[in-house]
Amino acid sequence: MLFSERLKKMDLLVRKEDVEKVMDWLAHYGRFEPIMIDEKRAKEYHLQHEKDVDLAHKIANLTHRTEDLLMRMTGGVIPSHAELSQDWHKTVYEIEQSLTEIEKRYQKILEEMAEVQRRKVDIEIRVARLQFFANLDIPWQKLKNTALFYVGFGAISEDQYDGFVQAMAQLPVEIRYVDKIGKDVVVFFFCDVKYRESVEKVLKAVFYKEYGLPFESADNPRQKLLQYSFDLTATQDEEEWLERQKTKLENLFLPDLLMFQEILAYRKRLLDIREQMVSSQTTSLLAGWIPAKDEAVIRFNIEKITAKRCTIETKDASRAMVEEGLEPPTLFQHPEVLRPFETLVKTYGMPRYQEIDPTLFSAITYVLMYGAMFGDVGQGLVLFGIGFVGSFLKAFRKLKSLMQIIMWVGMSSVLFGFVYGEVFGKEDIIRALWFSPRENVSQILLVAIGMGVVLISIAMILNVVNSFLEKDYAKMLFSSYGVAGILFYWGVLGAVVSGFLKQPWSQFFIPMAGVGILLIFLERPLAYVLFHHGKSFPNPAMGVFDLFETAITFLSNTISFMRIGAFALNHTALMGVVFLVDNMVTNPFLKWFILLFGNLFIIGFEGFVVGIQALRLEYYELYVKFFRGTGQPFDGLSLYKNREE
Repeated sequence: MLFSERLKKMDLLVRKEDVEKVMDWLAHYGRFEPIMIDEKRAKEYHLQHEKDVDLAHKIANLTHRTEDLLMRMTGGVIPSHAELSQDWHKTVYEIEQSLTEIEKRYQKILEEMAEVQRRKVDIEIRVARLQFFANLDIPWQKLKNTALFYVGFGAISEDQYDGFVQAMAQLPVEIRYVDKIGKDVVVFFFCDVKYRESVEKVLKAVFYKEYGLPFESADNPRQKLLQYSFDLTATQDEEEWLERQKTKLENLFLPDLLMFQEILAYRKRLLDIREQMVSSQTTSLLAGWIPAKDEAVIRFNIEKITAKRCTIETKDASRAMVEEGLEPPTLFQHPEVLRPFETLVKTYGMPRYQEIDPTLFSAITYVLMYGAMFGDVGQGLVLFGIGFVGSFLKAFRKLKSLMQIIMWVGMSSVLFGFVYGEVFGKEDIIRALWFSPRENVSQILLVAIGMGVVLISIAMILNVVNSFLEKDYAKMLFSSYGVAGILFYWGVLGAVVSGFLKQPWSQFFIPMAGVGILLIFLERPLAYVLFHHGKSFPNPAMGVFDLFETAITFLSNTISFMRIGAFALNHTALMGVVFLVDNMVTNPFLKWFILLFGNLFIIGFEGFVVGIQALRLEYYELYVKFFRGTGQPFDGLSLYKNREE
C-alpha cells in the first residue's frame, strides 16, 4: 500500500501468425501495457516497424459511421456499453458488411417516414387551403379566369419566411399568413399582374411551393374535406406503424452498434500496438509492462498459445529504468477500502513508480481532518447513511467512490461528535469524551495547530524518503522539506514551546534550528559542490531568499491548520443560530420544520465547505512537501478499456 504494484518489463518474440492470438489473450488478461520499441533496438534484431495506413483509415471511417448511426438512433443519449458476446471476434471486414446492411435498412425506413411526413404535410396544407378560401367573403372562384391579378397560395420553409416577408415588402403585394404546418409556413398573396416577374424571382429564391387555389373543390368542398380526412387518417396510421418499425430496428441494432464501437476501439488499440512492435517477414517482437506477481501466469498462457514457439524475457522495472532509461507506469494495488481515495490522489497527480503512494496517507488524514471540523454524532450518521445507501444505488454508480468517501467522513464525524459531545448541535444529550469546542476555544485551536505540526512533519519525512529513493541526496539533506527543513521546523517549534512552558529545553532546540537554517542557506552551494547540481557555482545571496521563503511557508502552513479548529467552532455557532431561531417560534410544527431544515442545510452546505477545506489542506499544505505527482497511470491493453467500472 505504501508503494505501487511491482512491475516487470516483458519482451515477447513470437511468430507473426501468432501475434493476433497472443494480443487477444493479453487483451482479455487486461494488465499488459505495451512499450514502443525504438529504432535502435529494432535494428539490433534486424526488425522494423510496420504501419497499415489503409486499415487505420478503414477503422476510423467505420468508427465515425458507427458513432453517427448511434447518435441518430439515440438522439445523442447513448446507453451503457453492451455486454461482450460471441461476436467479439468479428473482423473489420465483417463489421463493415454488417454496418452497411444496418445503414441501408435504417435509411430506408427513415426515407419512408420522410415520404409519409411529406404526404401528411401536403394533405394538411390542402385542408388549410380549403378552409381558408371557404372563410373568405370574396368570390375567389372568379379569380380563375382573371388576367388582372397574380394570385398564389403555397408554403415556404419556416427559416425562409422572414426573408420572404422582407423581400415582398419592397413590392406592392398583399400577403396573408395562413398557418404553420410542420416546418412550413402557409401563405396567400396577390398583386397586380405586372409585378408577376419580380414576385416570381422572390418565390424562387425562398423555394416557394405552389398549391394553387382549390377550384376543383369549389362545387363540393365538404366532400373534398371528407376525402382529405380519410387520407390524413391513413397517413397518420402509416406514420405510427413506421415509427414502431423504426423503434424495433433501433432496439434490434443498438446492441450490435455498441458492440461494433467496442470492437473498433479494440482493433484501433491493436493497430497502435502493432506500430509499437517490430517485425520481420516471419517474427514479431513486442514489449510491455506486467505485474511481477502475474509473470508465471502470462508466461504459461503465451507458451500454450504459441505451442512454446516463442521467446520470453523479463526484467524488473527498476533494472529497466537504469539499463534502458524507461519510466515504468504506476499500477495501484489497494484493498477495497482505500480505492475510493485513489480519486483524491489522481486529481492532484499520479505517483511515480518508485515514489511513495500517498493514498493511505490521504485516506487517514482527509477523514481525520473532516471529522475534526465537522464533529457531530447525529449529522455524521446522516452523512454515513447517505454514503452507505448511495454506494449501492445504480443511479449513483458513477459517483460510487464519492459515496464511499462520504460514508467514511460520516463515520469520522460521528467519532469526533462523541469527542466533542455534540448530537445535532446539542451538547446536553451525551457527555463529551474530551472537551466541547464552544467552551474551550483556545484549546481546540491549539489542538488543530498540533495536528498540523504532526501532519507537516510526516509529510517532510515522506519527502526525505522519496528523495532518497530518487537518489536526489541534495534535496533529501538540504532542501526546505528535507532534513534541513525538519531540523529548522522542529528546532523553532521546540524553542517556542519550551520558552512558553518556561523549560530549559531551548538550549537543545535552538542549535538544532541553527543547523537547519545554515543548511537551507547553503543548499545551492552544497548541492553544487557535493552532488554537482547546476552548471555553475550559485550566488550565495540566494540562500537568504530561500531561508526567508522557508520561514514564511512554515509559519503559514502551520497557522493554516487553525481552520480545523475554526470550522469546529463554526459548526457549533451555526447550530446555535438554528436553535436561536427555533426558540423564537411557538408553533410546534414550525419548530420541527426549522430544526429539520437547519440541520439539512448545515449537513449540505457546511459539509461541502468542510470537504473542500480538508482537500485544500491535503493538497496545499501536505502534498506539496513530498508528492511529485509526475507519474503515468498503468494503461493496460484491455477489452474493458472503454467500459464503466
